[in-house]
Amino acid sequence: SSCLLLTLGAFCIAIYDRAGLPVWFSDGCDGPDLHELVEQALATAADPEGAEADGFARTLDGMAAYVCILRDESRQVLGIAALSCRESASGGQRPFTLIHGLLRPVLEILGRELANQDSIQDLQKHLSVRDQDLELLLGTTGAATEHDADDLGQLVQHCVAHLG
Repeated sequence: SSCLLLTLGAFCIAIYDRAGLPVWFSDGCDGPDLHELVEQALATAADPEGAEADGFARTLDGMAAYVCILRDESRQVLGIAALSCRESASGGQRPFTLIHGLLRPVLEILGRELANQDSIQDLQKHLSVRDQDLELLLGTTGAATEHDADDLGQLVQHCVAHLG
């Protein structure tokens, strides 16, 4: 895939998550112009069957910019991959469909990686909530004494405090 990017003359490569936050940049690739294109892509990504559902090509500071929308099997947006390249030898921008077709294997891998990262974050959130619930139960049983007849009342108080 690096040979392909060199063949395309890739100058800048950037990957963003579904919220438009940067995940990874190549060196010297953190300009606001590329981020504006990503914002445009996120705006058009709402329509998974639209003309620019997979992305688009634009001219950016005299260079060709290609923005690819990464989607899962259900066509939900996972993130954005953007790259800027030198113009082709014929003096024009290469068609987006050509670039997208060449990059498809790389885009599929990036999409799977972003989906996996989202799954891991969801699992961490669920685990954190369950840890708090376990702490609530363990804290309640540890706080009760042998002579405390109101264990249920104390449990309810702890639950109310835990749930806010």
